[in-house]
Amino acid sequence: MVMKALFIGHWAALEGELPRGGDPGEPDESLITITEDELKFDKGGGRFANGKYNISSNGKIEKADGECRISFTISGSELLVGFEGGRYSTAKVVRYEREIDEGRQRRCRKC
Repeated sequence: MVMKALFIGHWAALEGELPRGGDPGEPDESLITITEDELKFDKGGGRFANGKYNISSNGKIEKADGECRISFTISGSELLVGFEGGRYSTAKVVRYEREIDEGRQRRCRKC
């Protein structure tokens, strides 16, 4: 089973992964913060996916709202976020890299 600690951190979408103004897209889904208890799209995206989460037996965080689904999976050093169904007319997997915390300063090229 995937450990919660693998998900915890500040994540930024890799360059070119999200189109500006798309759904999903820049800037809304460009940054994700995952803590021990909650996940949040820092720039206002993700709507129903924000909030408390659990890791399923298949090692994913899965959120759904009607036909819309967002899933979060760890692959090596990347966070893979899948958007599918409903308003996500074409399923898309977006790759994120972990950002580095330095005290209260967050080094992030997209902040």
